[in-house]
Amino acid sequence: FEAHIFSRLTSRAYDNSHPSISSRHWNRSLYVGGISEYVRLNKPIELNSNAAIRSASWGRFQIMGFNFKLAGHVTAESFVKAVFESEK
Repeated sequence: FEAHIFSRLTSRAYDNSHPSISSRHWNRSLYVGGISEYVRLNKPIELNSNAAIRSASWGRFQIMGFNFKLAGHVTAESFVKAVFESEK
């Protein structure tokens, strides 16, 4: 999950109230790594699910959610669903 992308996609709406998940600039210290990144993604999903999904990388090749159209999908949600279904 990329806090600086989430910040941009939400017009900086959560930078002050949620600085650990929404940041104007890339910040290595915000990463928790591994499976914990999915836990970290829960809060952004609560705040703005579409922006959160587009702010995370998905699948074996870590394609950013904002690239859903380039991956042949109409929505970011359908892209993520396809990633989970095809990589079982």
